[in-house]
Amino acid sequence: MLETIDYPTEEKGKLTETDVEIRQAKLAFAFRDLMTKGQSYKRPNDYRVDFYKEVIRVASEVSFCGFPHFWRG
Repeated sequence: MLETIDYPTEEKGKLTETDVEIRQAKLAFAFRDLMTKGQSYKRPNDYRVDFYKEVIRVASEVSFCGFPHFWRG
């Protein structure tokens, strides 16, 4: 649900560990900001509500038929 934060103009195969860490930090900051901006103790923000609705929707589409110990029939 985050907008894409592009890699540096270099080729993806030439990224350093530091480039990756910087990108991960930017993504984490953006996600945390979106999950908390405008919410209160009484109510979560709309982004958080929509995010978890989507998590539940996608999770409900997972098939566990190959894992009988997870299957609830």
